[in-house]
Formats: sequence, structure tokens, C-alpha cells
Amino acid sequence: MTTTSMTHARTTSNRIGAVIAHATIPSGVPRR
Repeated sequence: MTTTSMTHARTTSNRIGAVIAHATIPSGVPRR
């Protein structure tokens, strides 16, 4: 359970990080 929780938390963090990065990127910069 610990391993699963850690993996899930890591995946969630990566997802949130990607969303924040997208929101932070200025409109003038083309998104890949």
C-alpha cells in the first residue's frame, strides 16, 4: 500500500506540475 500511495502521489504531482506549467507559459510562447 505504501508503494502504491507513493506512486499515486508522484503521478498526481507530475500531473499538477504539468498543468501549472501550462498555465504559467505565456500565450506568446508556442506550446509543444
